Amino acid sequence: MGVTYEWDCTSVDVIPAKNENNDVIYKVHWSVTGLSDALDPEGNPYEATLRGKQLLDTEGIEEFTPIGEVTHALVTEWVKAALELEHKGGVEDSVLRMIEKKITPEFTSVVID
Repeated sequence: MGVTYEWDCTSVDVIPAKNENNDVIYKVHWSVTGLSDALDPEGNPYEATLRGKQLLDTEGIEEFTPIGEVTHALVTEWVKAALELEHKGGVEDSVLRMIEKKITPEFTSVVID
């Protein structure tokens, strides 16, 4: 089973001024949505989303990128690097496990009349 992951790191919190820099991004609100190539009974891909917040290191900034030059790809790169250090890159693995549980549930519910 293949899964496509879509990262959304477009919502950020900034410090107005720090160390002679303006609008320093310090927190990113992220989400990762996985879409499987396996389809449910209605013909839709199985889907799962994980959300979180990631603090960024604002002390050791070697090269400051002005907010007007920050791209989604760059912020996503920062978040992935920070998550790799803190959580050993398990975000996409967690989304995959969520999808696998939807495909093969560990239990089912039954309504008894």
